[in-house]
Amino acid sequence: MDRLLKILSLLLLVSGVSAKSPATDIQKIVYHQMLLLESKMDASPKIWQDMREGYLRGRTVRVCDLVMDSLAMGAEPISLILYNYPILDSLTIEVAEGKEFDVDLDPEPPTFQVNYFSSSKR
Repeated sequence: MDRLLKILSLLLLVSGVSAKSPATDIQKIVYHQMLLLESKMDASPKIWQDMREGYLRGRTVRVCDLVMDSLAMGAEPISLILYNYPILDSLTIEVAEGKEFDVDLDPEPPTFQVNYFSSSKR
């Protein structure tokens, strides 16, 4: 019985020493998820183009960078998740939709006349 108690206490001691705190595990998970999302958004050649998808991808990369910087500064991972996850979720959904900006190709003609001979500046 005494021997069994020693073995159990040794196992508990070893498992207690080797256990990690949950805060560092959550921090690592959040960091790796942000890194993964950033690499997925940054891998497209459209990110630098002047179009809706490129803008949304660049904005997603920026939010991921801000989250990773906040983690490095010691911010709480849970608060970062609660604040930034809805933003990132909506951005990734908009990127996946693949819509473009609405451009009005036939603008209405102006209803005023320009006086080209006027000396006043507008």
